[in-house]
Amino acid sequence: MLYVQMLVSFAALTFALPSASTRGVIMVHVYEQVMAHWQIPRESPLSKSVMMAMGSLNRLGSTALLAGGITPVVASSLLGDFSWTRWFILMAVPFYLVLIFGGLVVYLMFRSGFTLPPGAGTVDLKTGPIQTKEIKAGLIALGTALLWFTDFAHGLSPAVPALIAMTIILLPGVGLLTWREFESNMGWANFFVIASSLSLANALIISGAAAWFADTLVGSVEGLRGHPTLILLAMSGAAAMVRAVMPNISGYLAFIIPVAMSTGSALGLNPVVCGLAVVVVGDSVVYYPASATASVFIYQRAEIRAPEVVRMGIFMTVIAVGVLFTIVLPYWSMVGESLTP
Repeated sequence: MLYVQMLVSFAALTFALPSASTRGVIMVHVYEQVMAHWQIPRESPLSKSVMMAMGSLNRLGSTALLAGGITPVVASSLLGDFSWTRWFILMAVPFYLVLIFGGLVVYLMFRSGFTLPPGAGTVDLKTGPIQTKEIKAGLIALGTALLWFTDFAHGLSPAVPALIAMTIILLPGVGLLTWREFESNMGWANFFVIASSLSLANALIISGAAAWFADTLVGSVEGLRGHPTLILLAMSGAAAMVRAVMPNISGYLAFIIPVAMSTGSALGLNPVVCGLAVVVVGDSVVYYPASATASVFIYQRAEIRAPEVVRMGIFMTVIAVGVLFTIVLPYWSMVGESLTP
């Protein structure tokens, strides 16, 4: 039940804490306390299963939301204009399914630890009354989520509700943070990472590098013309290989999305579907412990070895490709984004 609750929280908490890194840093301490209370050592299979899921699966809940972190922000800007609702409709199904199947794989990998030792205690939680600042935070999060979900009615850009929420949070006497607290704890490096990634994507397009790689890819799959599913399968395999040698997700997206869209367009496929497909394949996997800020923090604390991370990454690649072709492509076609326009 603890494990299932954690998997559900990866998706549910995203609406209040969109950043997977923020959720991971908070949650890792919570589950460490539970393991300590149950007298479960760090190297035990149960502890490793919890930490592996947090390092490999937690961020999948974020990518389902347009405001869920670097991946959806960078990907949506490269793919074109998306409303918050449209992105959620297209990406919630693939990423939530990958999260479910990935959670099952982690359970099977470490199932020997899902039996508590004799004498293990139960977690006795004592919570105090809800404070005013907690009520404010909940109302702000709820209002922001409602504005995102109703963008079909008011037409606001997804950035506007986030800016409104930030303004309220910083209002003197009303908000939750002072400007000094905000600027000292803000992850300013994320702005530079996103800006650099978008600049890299623009440079790849303008310089012709993306077009050259796309032409090379087109030439290699030219014999598959007329077989769109096989073309996308070959494209997904190429994306997985690029992801293996390009662990930074922003760099991967900046490189592969223009290539996928150019290749798909040249071969008569829907470029948006091609771009979305490589996002699903690339963001579903973590091949190296140091490939993400939240992941490296968690893996180090859990004493999870690199071979275990690589094995999980391979399993997740198979899951992502399988879910993409068996469930997601028909679903996308139902909601108006078929593989062949």
